[in-house]
Amino acid sequence: MLQAKIFERIVSLHHNQAEALQKVSDLLFINKSNAYRRLTNEIKLKPDQISTLVKHYNLSLDELIHNKENQYLFVHSNQSVASDKIEVFFKPIFDQLEQVAKIPDYFIYFTGYEIPILHYSAYPELVYFKIFLWNHIKMRTDNKVMSFNLTSFDDKYRILFKGIKDNFNKVRSVEVWDKRGIQIVVGYIKYAHNARLITFEETTLLISLLKKAIDDFEQKAMYGTKDLINKPKNFELYHSEVINDSHMYISNSKLIGQANFINLLFDSPNQIVSYDTQIVDKMRERFLLLKNQSQKISETGEVARRKLFGHYRKEIRLLERELKPF
Repeated sequence: MLQAKIFERIVSLHHNQAEALQKVSDLLFINKSNAYRRLTNEIKLKPDQISTLVKHYNLSLDELIHNKENQYLFVHSNQSVASDKIEVFFKPIFDQLEQVAKIPDYFIYFTGYEIPILHYSAYPELVYFKIFLWNHIKMRTDNKVMSFNLTSFDDKYRILFKGIKDNFNKVRSVEVWDKRGIQIVVGYIKYAHNARLITFEETTLLISLLKKAIDDFEQKAMYGTKDLINKPKNFELYHSEVINDSHMYISNSKLIGQANFINLLFDSPNQIVSYDTQIVDKMRERFLLLKNQSQKISETGEVARRKLFGHYRKEIRLLERELKPF
């Protein structure tokens, strides 16, 4: 039952049931006794109460309803993640990647205005920084304000991101990127530096990591692989001149029908996830049309590849020239 699943997830996000009940009672303006009666399903949640809880805890009703055996979900979250609960956002991604990496014919299509955050998993400081900026920009009163300090970055997150990287490297993908691929990261660094949210040393480190990431992405594109050690042919990359204002993941597997779905982030934080075969097929056709109109930059696409990654490096150089020690 949906109500039971909602409360099960809410309790898991707190230290204990008592803490969860106190928060629910505060959110719904009811006493703890009535909150408990809803937890035990004695009283049904009203639609507006479900909406309040879902929005506050950033719950995916689609995931709660459809999270069955052999049914996997790539999550492109709406960025309203509490800063002290990084694992709440990334642990499900690790779990899902770990499962889909075992499916022999599983692969994804992706197109969007930003390089997928999964590609940055080898550079956890960059991911950590992006979460910091997400949290800062959102300025949610119900979230703990995050302070940025790379020296105190917990090693458990490095282990988590390494697991994401290792599993993502096993998943085949066909992706379409555009020239804006690193604009958001560059803009974040510039904003954080100018607003004195990070030190100049941290700014320098982040830029250095971004340079390494771009070198890494270009190497992977050149060899057509996400794993530069074993080099399996599992990465096909294209460059599109067409402006795309959404992120679209399409999941494919002929072996497991339930693994076919689309996740469309069309106006953050708004997103649609659908398992409907007609919708998935139609969006797959749209993606393939876009791919066919794009330039291949992996493997044989050397000229286009150099042009795209040269553009990324130019953006980084421009950023370096603008930033001064303070």
